Amino acid sequence: MRPYWTILRDAFREALVSRVLWVLLVLITLVLLSLAPLGYRMDLVTEFSTFEFRDAKRFVQNLRREFEADEPSPGHRIWSLFDQPAQEELTSLVTREVRGRERFRTAQLLTEQLNKLVHRRDLYDADSWEDATIRSELRELLDREADSLSDLELARRNRLLLEANYRDQLQSRPRESIIITYAMLDMTPGLPLTKSQMDSLIERVALTLLMNLLLGWVALIAGILVTAPIIPQMFQPGSLHLLLSKPVSRSLLYVTRVLGGCAFVFVCVTYLVVGLWIIAGWRFGIWNQGMLKCIPVFLFLFVIYYVVSALIGAIWRNAVVAVVLTIAFSFLCNALNTSKGIIESFFVEPLRIVNLVEAGDTLIAVDERGVTKQWNEERRDWDDIFLNNGPPGGVRTLGPVYDSEGDRLMAARLRNAGFGGMVMMGSNLQVAVRDNGWQRTDGPSLPRGTFALLQDADGKLLAIGDEGVFRLDRLPDDDSPGVSLFGFQLPMASGPEFERVGPASMNLNSPAAAAREPASGNLAIYHEGIVDVLRRGEKGRYENLVSRELPSEENDNVVLAYAGETVVVARTDGKLLLLNEETLEPRTELQPVERSQPRFLSASPDGNQVA
Repeated sequence: MRPYWTILRDAFREALVSRVLWVLLVLITLVLLSLAPLGYRMDLVTEFSTFEFRDAKRFVQNLRREFEADEPSPGHRIWSLFDQPAQEELTSLVTREVRGRERFRTAQLLTEQLNKLVHRRDLYDADSWEDATIRSELRELLDREADSLSDLELARRNRLLLEANYRDQLQSRPRESIIITYAMLDMTPGLPLTKSQMDSLIERVALTLLMNLLLGWVALIAGILVTAPIIPQMFQPGSLHLLLSKPVSRSLLYVTRVLGGCAFVFVCVTYLVVGLWIIAGWRFGIWNQGMLKCIPVFLFLFVIYYVVSALIGAIWRNAVVAVVLTIAFSFLCNALNTSKGIIESFFVEPLRIVNLVEAGDTLIAVDERGVTKQWNEERRDWDDIFLNNGPPGGVRTLGPVYDSEGDRLMAARLRNAGFGGMVMMGSNLQVAVRDNGWQRTDGPSLPRGTFALLQDADGKLLAIGDEGVFRLDRLPDDDSPGVSLFGFQLPMASGPEFERVGPASMNLNSPAAAAREPASGNLAIYHEGIVDVLRRGEKGRYENLVSRELPSEENDNVVLAYAGETVVVARTDGKLLLLNEETLEPRTELQPVERSQPRFLSASPDGNQVA
């Protein structure tokens, strides 16, 4: 074996002499140094943005109405502190019909005036906010003298005062925002993300994209370019005579040279990945062991391509031909992978049923692509219904939920945003009536960030989103006239149809899931590692019964079910956590299948079983 070890060492010595290894290590170092200053910091949310207002015109009208009432109130105090020119311009904008740029001007001017008040120490007046809903964070700040507050604490206090009576007119925002930094310089304004959301975004999107780019393409192509000459150089007269002068096998000589190229790439890739892993842990606190597992995975991938390159180099004895044909081979592999995805999308996924719903005497199904179907008894096959625009792939359907009173289906659709994320395809509920052949029409606007559609005990639709639990009390009259524009029928605004029926203070940040107990109608909601049980009270409103934070390692995407007195939480590692509904204390922990992530959980109608 000594001759082969000598040949292997010679491969490294040749790389060092040619400075190829040093050049690659320097380039990798420059890449790591350019990424090292990236980071983020948490900052308290203080100022408003123009996109926070659900309806800026309505917000201004409420302020003016309270001011004209001439009684102490938050609106009276806020409007009185606005600049006189701003009052006049806002009054002009909200007392006439405005469109486009003028509508944006209303939100822009309102934002400017509120942000001025955020920094005023004389904003708070006890009489004005006497009847306002004061939360614990604001109460703690109000208990302190204004002069004792730092500028940041003062701005936060005033922000909470300004939104105290108008939370239903503002988009929900977390207490803190994220500011991306580079070498201590702020690169972005405050982003409305929680720390867990930012960490998830970095880990599942940014790092995944970076690893795919650097290892999937850059490192692979660079490795092929650098190692392609190794085998052709072996056949040069001087090198060949020197190698064959030793008592070695030609086949083992060839394998040793291939291993030398793989070892060369292994050193460079290990340096790159370990460097990225240290930066992710040092700058973001993400010590993801999966990044280190990419090293053997990449090496396996590289070996496949390098074996092709080495074989071509041995046949044609030309490094350029080896590189070109190896890259062509990689395109062929990618084409096969794309073909596999297309075949699965059109021929396999339509056969995978992920949801079944009884709609009267009809059975409705949703397949893996998100396409809704109806069972045709005569043909003994499925017919596509609930038609939607655009390709079906990469879509997840919330629902559908069947409304027996109106004989209709209601659903929402989410499109895959990549790396496990889902985004809403539209902000409207999708409605299909049987009499109309289950054709899809747009219904009322869904609450922001809707992630679950359920039914309450009265058959009413529940939408659970970022801001809590909402109920659909009615749909717009199907016979109401609309407006025709360029041949398209536009729906008339009919006011909000979704009514908040959950606690007003709920902020359900992702990852989130929800389930309903069939017998009692109670709700279980998981959000950011916290499980809440909401009890259905009078008039169908929900009150918080109990809340519990799960251990940090369980703060991940989950699937939820609620049956009888048990809340079932299915985690990504395949474990099922059974919680008591009264206390949310763990009853037991199960793992039916080792290292298999559950996708769906369902409770039986009597609430006695979970599947």
